[in-house]
Amino acid sequence: MPPPNSASTVDEVTVDDVTEPESESVPAPARASRRRTRVAGWLAPTSPALVYAGVTLIVAALAVLAYTWSRVAGTAIVALQLPYIASGAFAGIGMVVVGVLLIYLGVRRREAWERERRLESLASALESRRTEDS
Repeated sequence: MPPPNSASTVDEVTVDDVTEPESESVPAPARASRRRTRVAGWLAPTSPALVYAGVTLIVAALAVLAYTWSRVAGTAIVALQLPYIASGAFAGIGMVVVGVLLIYLGVRRREAWERERRLESLASALESRRTEDS
């Protein structure tokens, strides 16, 4: 954990695994606290949530594109194909772009967290070395 004066932009987040099931014996504030902990885990820089969301969106986009293609391929009149192309194809391509962007952002966020963690460990190692030499 970085010292309080550190100019860190990423805080380290740890999540404890809870193995006991939520039941009526657990008070509501404790259940809400566990939910917040789980959400914090998904929002952590080390979480693959953005990558999973991006992959899911790309799969859904491919399904939209396949449906659009099937509707356009079954229609011989170009004027009847245009609404499918305008709605389905453009929406599917847009979903693919957003999915790729989510994956990219998830990977970049993880890399930034790892880079900052390495820099902090290097800074602490240099600081300890400097105090040893003094």
